Amino acid sequence: MPGQLDLKSGRTHWETCITLVLGLLWFPLNAALEATPGSNPEPASLYANFVDPPREYSVTPYWWWNGKLDGAELARQIDEMVSHNVYSCIMFPFMGLETPYLSDSWFEAMGAALAEARKQNFTLNFDDEYEWPNGSARDIWSPWSEDPKYLHSRTLKENLGYAMKSLAYVEKDGRGGNLLQIDNLPNSEFRFAVASQWKYAEWQPGQDSSTAWTYGKVPLDKPELDPNSLLDVSSHLHAESFSWTPPSSGRWKVMVFFAVQTGSQGQYVDVLSDDAMSTFIRLVYGEYNKRIAY
Repeated sequence: MPGQLDLKSGRTHWETCITLVLGLLWFPLNAALEATPGSNPEPASLYANFVDPPREYSVTPYWWWNGKLDGAELARQIDEMVSHNVYSCIMFPFMGLETPYLSDSWFEAMGAALAEARKQNFTLNFDDEYEWPNGSARDIWSPWSEDPKYLHSRTLKENLGYAMKSLAYVEKDGRGGNLLQIDNLPNSEFRFAVASQWKYAEWQPGQDSSTAWTYGKVPLDKPELDPNSLLDVSSHLHAESFSWTPPSSGRWKVMVFFAVQTGSQGQYVDVLSDDAMSTFIRLVYGEYNKRIAY
């Protein structure tokens, strides 16, 4: 009966059942652990693996390369990392680098580091750009890099059309029936112009009479453009100017949009361009592929 004391064992039937169930669960689990290759639940082994984990679990620090690179010194530093149980790193060309990135001297140093890495069974990863952000194959050492239009970028030197672009605009307000002129516009390959009439409420006695006298109507509390009046006026763009006379009375706004070369946090290459990134891959990974023996 449940709860009855077993005088021989000193345990209740509930305790006996629980012990039996736990035993049935434990033995298959224990057998599975023993059968799993490399598994060892012993605390001493777990501690040893934390102290000196397998190489595939090594920490992977950034290894900044700057100054004048020397193959023997790079090999010494790899040996130093291995002696401290560090078996992987990411080589990062960083500010202060005196050996020109992607030059013959660069690949000589890289070859020496890679030879030592193979000798030590050390994983040598690499960052594919001098400093950051990636995509420029940056060069600050060659004479052409002093030309500001290239922005130290081998990618842009191949084609200035690979520059990052953003959409800019200028705007101007005018009145219907009067010529609206905008000068000194960039003659961009991509540009367009739109016009829209402002929404106005009817003037009421006691409201801003000067505004009503100027525009004929009083602006809404929250001025907004009338979407039903939106016009494409791109045909009135001429070289570096825009000229158009709004078709009716009232207040109009014209906005001319155009693409301009831009940059963001040091990036000046259009990384969304397939052609630009294919060029970058050729300039960087193509050189590694030609110069580094597998």
